[in-house]
Amino acid sequence: MGPFDPGSHCTKCSQLRQEERVVRQQARALQGLGRGGGFFERSEGDRGRGTRSEELIEEAKGGLDVYGRRRGADPPSNSPRITASSGPRNSLTTVGELPSKQDRQKAAPGVRGDRQPSTEAGEATKSGGEKEGSFAAEDGQDDACAVGLSVTNDYGMDSSEFEAFMEIFPEAEAFGYHRQDACRWHAITCSHGHVLELWLSKHDLQKKTTLTAAIGKWTKLELININNHSLNTLPDELSKLQCLRELKIRKNPLTSLPDTLCQLSGLENLELVNLPLRTLPDCIHQLKGLKSLTLAESPAVEALPERLPMNLRTLNLKFDSLQFLPSSLCSLQLTHLRLGGNRLTALPDCIGHMTSLLNLNAFSNRLTSIPSSCALLQNLQGLYLQHNQLTTVPEAVCKLPDLRMLNLGRNNLTSLPTCDLPNLRFMNLVENQLTRVPDWVSILPELTSMQLQHNKLRQLPMKWDLPVLKFLNLFGNELTSLPEKFFHGMESLVSLYLASNQLTDLPEGLDRLQQLKRHGSTRPGRWVPPKKGAEPRVGWRLELSKNQLMELPESLCRLNASLKYLHAYSNQFTSLPNALGELNALKRLSLGTNQLTSLPESMGQLRNLEQLTLRNNRLTTLPESLGQLKNLTRLHLAHNQLTELPKSLGNATQLLWLALGNNRLSQLPDSLVQLKSLQYLYLESNDLQSLPADLGNLADMRFLKLQNNRLYALPESISSMTALVYLMVQVNELRSLPESFHQMKRLRWLYVQANKLSSLPSSWGSLSNLQELLAGDNQLTSLPDTPEIPSSLRLLHLKNNRLQHLPESLSQMQSLQHLKLQNNHLDVLPESIGELPNLQVLELQENRLTSLPSSLGKLMSLKYLYAQKNRLQSIPALTQLSGLKVLLLHQNSISGNLKEICALASAQVIYLHNNELTGLIPSCVRHLSSLKALTLHRNSLSGQLPEELATLSSLEMLTLHMNFLEGSIPLAFTDAPSLGFLTLYSNQISGQVPPLNLRPTCMDDLSFMVPAYRVDTQEEVELTCNSHHHTLYREEIQWTSFLEEQLAEACPKSHGTCQSASSRGPVLLLQSNRLSCALPLRMTLESGPLRSLILFGNMLGDGLEALPSWIHERERQPFLYVSSHTPTQLLLLIALLMLLFIFGARLTLGHHWLDALMFSIRNFFDDGQDDGQDLTRRSHVFLLKMAGALSAIGFFLFALHLKNAQYYECGDSFARTTFAYFLSEDPHAELAVSCCWCFWALLCMYSLRLLPQASQPFRERFSIKPPSASPSSGIWRALRIACCGGLWACIVCILSLPSLAYTFANTLPRENTLVENQAWLQFSHKQAALAMLSVDLIITQRLAERFSRWANMRRSLLLMAARLATMWLYATVCAIVLNEQCMRGWTKFWKVCDKASDSYKEFNITLGHNYLLNPTIDLCAANGRWSHHGACMRSVIETLAPLFLQKILQRAFIQPVMMFVVWAFSKNVEGKLILKSTYFPICTSRGLDRARQGSLLVTLAELALLWGAFVPLLLPAVLLATTTNLMVFRLGQSHFKAKVPELRETDDYRG
Repeated sequence: MGPFDPGSHCTKCSQLRQEERVVRQQARALQGLGRGGGFFERSEGDRGRGTRSEELIEEAKGGLDVYGRRRGADPPSNSPRITASSGPRNSLTTVGELPSKQDRQKAAPGVRGDRQPSTEAGEATKSGGEKEGSFAAEDGQDDACAVGLSVTNDYGMDSSEFEAFMEIFPEAEAFGYHRQDACRWHAITCSHGHVLELWLSKHDLQKKTTLTAAIGKWTKLELININNHSLNTLPDELSKLQCLRELKIRKNPLTSLPDTLCQLSGLENLELVNLPLRTLPDCIHQLKGLKSLTLAESPAVEALPERLPMNLRTLNLKFDSLQFLPSSLCSLQLTHLRLGGNRLTALPDCIGHMTSLLNLNAFSNRLTSIPSSCALLQNLQGLYLQHNQLTTVPEAVCKLPDLRMLNLGRNNLTSLPTCDLPNLRFMNLVENQLTRVPDWVSILPELTSMQLQHNKLRQLPMKWDLPVLKFLNLFGNELTSLPEKFFHGMESLVSLYLASNQLTDLPEGLDRLQQLKRHGSTRPGRWVPPKKGAEPRVGWRLELSKNQLMELPESLCRLNASLKYLHAYSNQFTSLPNALGELNALKRLSLGTNQLTSLPESMGQLRNLEQLTLRNNRLTTLPESLGQLKNLTRLHLAHNQLTELPKSLGNATQLLWLALGNNRLSQLPDSLVQLKSLQYLYLESNDLQSLPADLGNLADMRFLKLQNNRLYALPESISSMTALVYLMVQVNELRSLPESFHQMKRLRWLYVQANKLSSLPSSWGSLSNLQELLAGDNQLTSLPDTPEIPSSLRLLHLKNNRLQHLPESLSQMQSLQHLKLQNNHLDVLPESIGELPNLQVLELQENRLTSLPSSLGKLMSLKYLYAQKNRLQSIPALTQLSGLKVLLLHQNSISGNLKEICALASAQVIYLHNNELTGLIPSCVRHLSSLKALTLHRNSLSGQLPEELATLSSLEMLTLHMNFLEGSIPLAFTDAPSLGFLTLYSNQISGQVPPLNLRPTCMDDLSFMVPAYRVDTQEEVELTCNSHHHTLYREEIQWTSFLEEQLAEACPKSHGTCQSASSRGPVLLLQSNRLSCALPLRMTLESGPLRSLILFGNMLGDGLEALPSWIHERERQPFLYVSSHTPTQLLLLIALLMLLFIFGARLTLGHHWLDALMFSIRNFFDDGQDDGQDLTRRSHVFLLKMAGALSAIGFFLFALHLKNAQYYECGDSFARTTFAYFLSEDPHAELAVSCCWCFWALLCMYSLRLLPQASQPFRERFSIKPPSASPSSGIWRALRIACCGGLWACIVCILSLPSLAYTFANTLPRENTLVENQAWLQFSHKQAALAMLSVDLIITQRLAERFSRWANMRRSLLLMAARLATMWLYATVCAIVLNEQCMRGWTKFWKVCDKASDSYKEFNITLGHNYLLNPTIDLCAANGRWSHHGACMRSVIETLAPLFLQKILQRAFIQPVMMFVVWAFSKNVEGKLILKSTYFPICTSRGLDRARQGSLLVTLAELALLWGAFVPLLLPAVLLATTTNLMVFRLGQSHFKAKVPELRETDDYRG
């Protein structure tokens, strides 16, 4: 064939046209030919192959194509050549009359889409000539493989081969194929009844999993091409195909090759691409005729056989996983070796033995050096080592005299050695660390392309002598200057890039480049030559952008005949030379982002200038000569400081695009309306208050931007802009729009948001082409209810208005896709809203809706429904919305159950939190197979957690906190496939915590939408998580830091910010439940940080202080988890106290201490000496009897509590004996406890009636008679008592610090803002009881006596109040306020609740604009449900019971010892025990007086009556404390001869 026919081939790419290809295929089928495809896909002229077809690279590679074949070379004279008459197989010489459609359909039932041609093995033919058909006849071909050549097939398929055909393609029988027409099958090529080619392509409907043994009958088969099938094995019968020349297998699940493959002696080309092979058969070296071997794109290949075929010429091993090469590889005489994309760290040292090697490609490996033996590759022409780890250029490279292509880009080169490469034509050193260019590089005589971009070059050679250099790229370096004669030695330069450096000036000689021609693209990355047949464009482009040039050189202005494109933006220009106007050929001038304050008048001489960019400068005025630019079509003056425009601007009548945004314009010149051709006018962000009245004369205007000005009205003439498509007037002061708007029939985008519009024009319905109307942030109260509605409207934006209702005509918007109505005053929606068939997004949030219309169920296209923050009472009927993806109904008043959501099979996000939902979570949630996020927190859901939630394969986020859920966490959650975010806190979940497998979830908020604006049109678009990551989209959008932050928080998965996103998983929040027992060792599937809160408000732990590593640092407080030491500690305390009591009694009472104690016990019921002593004794006896009777009931309660301690499954052994753990499913146990409590209450009331009373003479003797006073003095006395009582309460609060500290220590976490010293918390927890007793014995009694005298109040009352508060009252109140299960006051001292702390940010979990966990509300706010389920009372009992018991026991044993010791060192003076001190004597027998004894007994009685039923062990402790106190009272009189003091309430405490 000669050159291609432009009628049948594309003139740009030289490929056969699609329609011509189809016609030829159908013609071939009609003639009975197969589909080899080789003829149609090849033409003999030079064909464009992208960037590898230019003459430069052809010449540099020695005229070799990508397969190593020589281009355009005629075959040798002694080789046979197939002519059109003899014909290549399956080729056509003429098509003749085209068959009819019926004939083509009848003749070619198997014809399918195009198939790519077979690729010859590039080096298989020694002459290097290119074959013309699928396979040309060659010298030396075996007679057994020779077949006749014919254009038509009159013989039919051989019978045995036809049988094989039917076995291999059984589907052919359904098409009615017979032996005579079997060769028409689309997957084979025949000649004289024999199958020559087998093609199995990706277009085949039936994928082959194996080739049957029948393929061995096709003995003439020469080519097998299997592409994108399911082939997993090759039959052994393949060895019978001795005529097979090419075997190509691509994209199949073939894991191994049979050894019989090595018997194919005629195989020349073996291609194995994208297969899961691990290696080749060890017998591969037996293929003596194999010349080309390709084993590429197979990541499983890590090694090669030790021996390879000796006649191999081309070896392609690209994109495998090779880590080393066999040493036998060096014995091959390869011409092309491709090793790119592997894991090689070194090349074999013997590679220099491959002296025939022409091209060595080892890009994208891990090479740090190459062997020195490479210097022996004297014939090497191409060396590709880019994307490696080279730090220096190997010296072996410098010794390759014939090297033409050298690519060392993207390495870590810091310098270049001295080399002698006289034939080097292409050198690529991009993205290295080079700081200078050596001198030898600048004098290479044959160099045509040099790429040095993205290095750190600071210095260039002084002399440049590159006579044939066409492309020089110095983009992105650190050059501050160029050599003086830089432009003198590059006469052939085509493209020069100097952008993104630090140049401050340019050398002289730039005008020497007058004769330069620019061809093709001049992008920074590469130079592309012109396409064949295209006319070269005279002129060139000079790129000087992103430097630090202070001025343009004068020599630049002398390029008046050649320079057409000058880009010098982002420099430091403050002015321009007047000679700039001499650039007569200049068409495009870009000077943006400089510091220009004015322009020269000579700018008007640039008569050919078409585009002028001066954005982002400091221009305040423009020259009048600007109007002389008659050819100017684009003028960019945005972001300057212009206050006015020249009147001559109206003379630039060819102007199409004018950008004046972000200036200081207050008015526009009248001459502006003379720009009749103007189509794009940008006037945003100025100070315009009005527009020219005849602005409408710009009839061709298509795009008008007026936003962010101070416009109060639009001129009526604006309706004359009938071609207007975009109108943007948002952020102004508009009160109304012209009624003549309906004349702008082509208007598609109308943006009027953020104005003061109260209504829209009644004629708005006539805008038949309107697609987007943005009228949000106005003062609209209603929409015009007109018969005409813009039916083409797709987006209607009405948020942040005052709409109270919508018109019924809304249903006419049949094209509407997005309706925004949030933040209005809507309380009802029309039923007609359900007649919008294309509506996809409906935003109704922040209105006053109480219900949604039932017609919403008809919106079959609806995907997003936002109705949060309304007043909805129920879930709308959405069962028919099978395509709904996002449903947001949170923060409403929805009640009822959840069965309505089960029909939303496509839903991915459902938000229903902050509602009033009740009932159970239905099991039908298992139908929500696509669900990713479900939020149900802050409702009133009850029942157990359904296992069906754990079966949702896509569920990543589940929030159920602040409900009334019961039961245990199902074990099915351990196998939840995707769950990474689980919150169940503040429920009644009980049992153990299963070992969950939480995933490191990173989820996008699928409901997220944020408005953004396009760069070119300023059109508002909705940016979502599914759209923002596209590169093209990011380039089109005005990207701001605020937008970046919004996307990073709402779309961490798409944005790549999962590490810092607040919604990152895994997260586990289980605090404030009834969970107990030991914790699992792991909770996540992968190792990594887990944000968890689980210990607060639960009873977790196994009795050991060691916790699993996944427990968060914020909870590592020893008092928050279960300790098994409490019972042991109590027993040890009792034993220690008993020993102390015995030792003290023995020390103070002598050898007869036991007799003394027994004597006091025997005299318990003896009468005292006087009525005061008898009253004290009788009070003790009464308390003993009452405590004994209550102890009997307490013993029964103790047994019931211990037996029915089921509130926690595991827990503290001591707490199991209290009411804190009582919970029984047995109604008899509940009844027994109720009866016990009733009997307890009756006994207590009866006991109050039997309190011992003093005799009347005694009361008269010691009574205090108040002085007579006037009525007014009673008021003052009451005020005085109230003030003194308040003061005493404050004093008692200070005295209660030990009990308060104990409560704080049991509730405060380790990291708190109140106490930094952990040792103080430890001491407060362990020594609180002893501190309380010490304060009571040493401070409280004496302080009460002094305060009684000062305030004239009864000392007994003060003592009782103090002991009541210090013993349990203040501690109880503090526990209620601080405890997690109560009012949660402890969080006020938690660092997580400090908004300025990092801990707050860590638990501030949001997904987009939706809070999933707000520490201020969910963790730190007061618990409004603290009285539910009795959890608070149980928690208070559990916290304070050990403290009460310890204090009573210590009082029972330590107080007697202390009194005995003090009395032993005291002297009896007239019945008073006096202890002499340094300053004054102290009466130590004062503790026997009636006031102190009475207050103590009352405190013990109160403790027994109020707490005994909850903590039964307190009752025997009270009995013991009363006994020891009475024992002390009696021993003080009998053994120490002390008299009971007869003192009034106001007597001094000293003797």
